[in-house]
Amino acid sequence: MKSIFKSLICCYLIFICPKLFAREVVLIENLATISEGELLKSILIKKFHLPRELITLKNTSQACEIKSEAIIHLCLEANGELLIKKMNQFIVRNSLGVFLNQTDKQGVAE
Repeated sequence: MKSIFKSLICCYLIFICPKLFAREVVLIENLATISEGELLKSILIKKFHLPRELITLKNTSQACEIKSEAIIHLCLEANGELLIKKMNQFIVRNSLGVFLNQTDKQGVAE
């Protein structure tokens, strides 16, 4: 009985808790078309070398809100304008800088 209880608690902590308390790293609120949102996401992946798992694309018809706990919160408006709603400079420099400072393998030779 004790081991079943421990197993249930471990499963809860491993599989459910991280999803409850996780926050987005890069949140894109997309008011434009789905294809434009996907294009922005692919640019962040290809040009800025951000892993796909760190980017959340949220298609919405309501105005972007700054209530998000995301580290980087981008708003792609219906007219195609991209707004940076929030960016934690400290985390971007110290953690995401690993991805952002990579050189493109097909880039210009030095």
